[in-house]
Amino acid sequence: MRFSLPVAASLAVVASAVPTSRTITPSPTVNILNTTFIGNVSGGIESFYGIPYAQPPVGPLRMKRPQPLSAYASPTVRATATPIACPQLGSTSANIVQGEDCLTVNVQRPSDLNSTASVPVFFWIFGGGFERGYTARYDGSGLVEKSMELGHPIIFVSVNYRTNIFGFLGGREVQADGVSNLGLRDQRLAMEWVQDNIAAFGGDPTQVTIMGESAGSISTLSHTIIEGGNNNYSGRPLFRGAIMDSGTLYPTDDITSPQAQDLYDQVVLEAGCGSSSNTLDCLRNTSYAELSTIIQNMPTFLDYSGIALAFPPRQDPNDSFYPVSVEVALQAGNYTRVPIITGDQQDEGTIFTTAMTNTTTPSLLTDYLQVLWPNSSQSIRQGLVDGYSTDPADGAPFGTGSLNQLYPQYKMNAALIGDAAFTLQRRNYLSTVSTTVPSWSYLDSHRYGDNPSGTYHSSDTEEIFNTAQLEVNTAARGIATDTFRSYYISFTHYLNPNAINATSPLIYWPRYTTWDPVLLNLRADGNTLIQDDFRAASAEYLAEHVSELHF
Repeated sequence: MRFSLPVAASLAVVASAVPTSRTITPSPTVNILNTTFIGNVSGGIESFYGIPYAQPPVGPLRMKRPQPLSAYASPTVRATATPIACPQLGSTSANIVQGEDCLTVNVQRPSDLNSTASVPVFFWIFGGGFERGYTARYDGSGLVEKSMELGHPIIFVSVNYRTNIFGFLGGREVQADGVSNLGLRDQRLAMEWVQDNIAAFGGDPTQVTIMGESAGSISTLSHTIIEGGNNNYSGRPLFRGAIMDSGTLYPTDDITSPQAQDLYDQVVLEAGCGSSSNTLDCLRNTSYAELSTIIQNMPTFLDYSGIALAFPPRQDPNDSFYPVSVEVALQAGNYTRVPIITGDQQDEGTIFTTAMTNTTTPSLLTDYLQVLWPNSSQSIRQGLVDGYSTDPADGAPFGTGSLNQLYPQYKMNAALIGDAAFTLQRRNYLSTVSTTVPSWSYLDSHRYGDNPSGTYHSSDTEEIFNTAQLEVNTAARGIATDTFRSYYISFTHYLNPNAINATSPLIYWPRYTTWDPVLLNLRADGNTLIQDDFRAASAEYLAEHVSELHF
């Protein structure tokens, strides 16, 4: 079905407001809070970039809870430029400008929606270890194009949120000021913005699916337990489905833990705020340039500390927003009951263990794990290590025999780290929630044989968003792209990945249950089904000792 979007009246206003010496090519427009936003159109996709959803978190609002907007400053805004990224830990693309005034969303939609359209919304939360990430890296046009091809159009929304010291700083001072987990609060406010405004774009606020990858996936699960699982806003749910890609259970110590406090104290010291009577206010008054420099001294997930993230969401017992660790909320049943898809890459741990070059024996690995879980006993860590084989043929990248052993014991390390942070945590998460909500799960193996890191963490986003720079097996890439996009679009429309009739490479994807834990397995030569029963003893061990294995 084809639609038309009448925009002549609004374009007349825009044309009179924007001086030009030549004829203006008609551009898509949307009116929000009495402001006209002008987008661009390319290949049948209309895109609106960098629309603010909150007041700029600068000056007195730095390191404060995000504040909603009641109006925009200008009657007309051209939303066609690459959005500013929030301050990043680490490098970005050369053309990405960073800054604190970064709380924006991108909206992409089919160009043929009519004025009465009301289509489902796909809300994307990027990953990056809660230390980096930005919306400009993820172009949703491929997903929107696929939705048009399938005859089930969607609107794609992506959110910029604060990370690192600007969004996930911990410590007693942060708790006392009531400003914990600001990045999650940013995401939540953006979801509220969608509820208030997406209808102007032709979106249906009652049909929102949220999805994230890595830190974005951990965030997605977090939104199901925030406020005890209550996701209502203005009388309706913020979202009705959730997709979690490479990240579910990430149990943490609370906001005042030694690891959180030590980072706060380090930032205060480097900012020269140690003698201040209010160190948090001192940080708010420190120059942006100085804080940007300090960020680069913080640990990153590609360093030796690996998956011991410096800035994860941490529970704040003094605040109802995120009061308990994730596994506690789930065990108590305090989570949003919405259908879910969750899955992992086959070799999640490979990129996080390349820096562990001195961890070459099981004993050294046992010692290293205290970096991840500082309050764990040696016997608990040893018990986990004992469940893994030193034979390279049993390690990650899986199924590669003795190949890809970057250093002695690398493949064993990669297997354990991938399981402890991602793959087996997903299984343990599903053992709880699949009994109460419709659930589907997958294991992605499509990069098998064409990369020394295997099907590594985040490799699927390269297919979903066409960001891959180099891929040997282009046929496998096409299969993965078609598979992910088609299932996700079906889920966004019907809360069921099988609802849209589709041809090969798609197959029927059964629901995941505790009595039949079946996984969709994406492979280079097509898709199949496997049982989620590998490394069962390690999964049980992680579940049994979850309270002692907090990051």
